[in-house]
Amino acid sequence: TNQRPVLITCDVLPTKLADVVGDRVASRLAEMCRGGLHLMRGADRRLAGAAGPTGGPTNSPNPPATSRPGPGPA
Repeated sequence: TNQRPVLITCDVLPTKLADVVGDRVASRLAEMCRGGLHLMRGADRRLAGAAGPTGGPTNSPNPPATSRPGPGPA
């Protein structure tokens, strides 16, 4: 057990994850995320073009991401 950090991204809210991946996988992911969960909100910048003409970020406003603690032990 190396206890290495894992970064998981998806476009499914945590409350709907079990509907997509099943209860067992959702339970394992919840256990792995006990350290915290970082929700990113806003428009999909991949579709809108994430980089401006100079390769930097666009000027389109995007609400800040929110952090909340992950689920506790089951």
